[in-house]
Amino acid sequence: MAITYKLFLDQRRTKETGIYPLKVRITYNRKHKEVPLNITLHTSNWNAATQKIKSSHPNAKLINVKINQTLNEIQEKALKFETTERLYNVEDLANNGTISKTTFLSFASNEIDNMIKTGRVGNANAYRDATNKLIKYTGKNGLKFENIDYKLLENFTQSMLADGMKVNAVAV
Repeated sequence: MAITYKLFLDQRRTKETGIYPLKVRITYNRKHKEVPLNITLHTSNWNAATQKIKSSHPNAKLINVKINQTLNEIQEKALKFETTERLYNVEDLANNGTISKTTFLSFASNEIDNMIKTGRVGNANAYRDATNKLIKYTGKNGLKFENIDYKLLENFTQSMLADGMKVNAVAV
């Protein structure tokens, strides 16, 4: 699905001065995120049709360059995600220059904690055991989701079976 960008003055709050913050709305998979550009403009200096600063503004060229740089950074992030075949969402595209680095262990720990809080202790224990076994097998506390693929899981399964685990235990 295509990523779209729209620049706009955020006029939701009434300001007597007519000066509003400039934002970019990023839309991907029918979800959108608004990112402030830390630029404020008078409505008379903004051309909504071309999504550019009017040349009458004293810093029009400089601001338009900043806008283009921001859009290029977002597009570059999207290309990085696509070339690594990593799943991403609009939040990943909108965050300021960083790609979220959620590891399998941090995600699993969060899920286990949520299960314990909701009284699902048995499932939490099963998840904890499975997580610990996978971390021990890979030897990586920082295992990333993009490194978990069919081959890794198949080798992990074969390793557990070779260690004498029964098929049903492996399935859990």
